[in-house]
Amino acid sequence: MSSKCDRCLLLAWLAAVVVISQLHDPMLLGVLLAAILVLYGRGLPGALKRVLAAVALVNITVSLGFAIHAMLDERPWLEFVLRLNLRVVVLTLLTLRASQGIRLERALDFSPGLQFLLVLAQGQIRALQRLAADFRFGFTSRNPVPLALGGRMQGAARQAAALMEKAESHAEALTEGMQSRGFFDDRD
Repeated sequence: MSSKCDRCLLLAWLAAVVVISQLHDPMLLGVLLAAILVLYGRGLPGALKRVLAAVALVNITVSLGFAIHAMLDERPWLEFVLRLNLRVVVLTLLTLRASQGIRLERALDFSPGLQFLLVLAQGQIRALQRLAADFRFGFTSRNPVPLALGGRMQGAARQAAALMEKAESHAEALTEGMQSRGFFDDRD
């Protein structure tokens, strides 16, 4: 696949995200979801597992919060919650599918600045993945017997705090490095 094809796929994905973000009919969002599910074919179970792992906790929390607030104000809430959840699942499935087919390095080869930012972002992602794996291995080795939910939650909270601290530290160092090389200077 050429860089031009990757660029076209990236632009098509961006256009689809904009269009889907403007759709407000739950029926149409449901039809789009069905079409995307068919597009996955045999890879659907794995894709659904990844998507649900990524969005379920946030969507459930937001949906419940909105539903409770709307019920207390005696306002309708079902259509909004349905539209929100359908849109998030459609966009997440579409993004997962696009990420499997687009090589961002090639799609962004027209802009050295965007390629540079992509490399920085990929470096951040890999560093945080490595840190998360180290935390998982350490947690498992210190707790040979599975802990109760409270213990697992404490471990997850410590891991999240460490990841946030590391991300902030990396972002600060990268920004300083980019500033010293004139990346943010106005280009005339």
